[in-house]
Amino acid sequence: MAIRQSDLYVLDVGHGNAAVLKVRDESVVLIDVGRHNVVREFLADEGIEHISTVYISHADQDHIGALVGLLGSEEISIDRVLLNTDSLKRTKVWRDLLYELDSEQRKGNLETRLSLVCGDFEKLGEHVSIEVLGPSVYLAGLGPGSLDSRNRKIRTNSISAVIAIYVDGKRTALLTGDLDRIGLDDLLDKVNDLESTILVYPHHGGSPGGTDPVEFSEEILLKV
Repeated sequence: MAIRQSDLYVLDVGHGNAAVLKVRDESVVLIDVGRHNVVREFLADEGIEHISTVYISHADQDHIGALVGLLGSEEISIDRVLLNTDSLKRTKVWRDLLYELDSEQRKGNLETRLSLVCGDFEKLGEHVSIEVLGPSVYLAGLGPGSLDSRNRKIRTNSISAVIAIYVDGKRTALLTGDLDRIGLDDLLDKVNDLESTILVYPHHGGSPGGTDPVEFSEEILLKV
């Protein structure tokens, strides 16, 4: 879909999420990468060899699985990767990803930042910018396995990053990862306005968990 000064591609990766934001010839940003080779094939088809930033919403395999392959690719270079840590995530793909990120950073090939919270902002050219709306520092700092202020157990999906794309100052797209009830409550406590032209619905359109899905969908659609 064309968005004036940029192109946003929400890729069909099966179960999971992956999106590519191209800002003219200035920057290419990935927001999640799915688990298979769809992103890598798309980049090859588009002739893209350089990624400025990779945003990883959370540590589930269907959002991170293809990143190890991208990091090891001789055809693709990546400047930096932004994500939140998750001490409860014990999958092999998560361990492998952290190992590769550490290895590539030690070699000076990229920057890895283990923080992706409300207020993070990146300007991409003259007209386009990205802002992280959630999770809050509080929720991400507590992390999965802890209890939130309402005594609910924080899970991986609870700290799924919500990422907004702006064109000429207008919120044009909202990508919500696997946002759940706790994450949505945290988001709405910090952000009054969620209006956006495009919404990539949480959890691939599936049940958010921990709440009535009808109530959840009505609330988020009303806010957006």
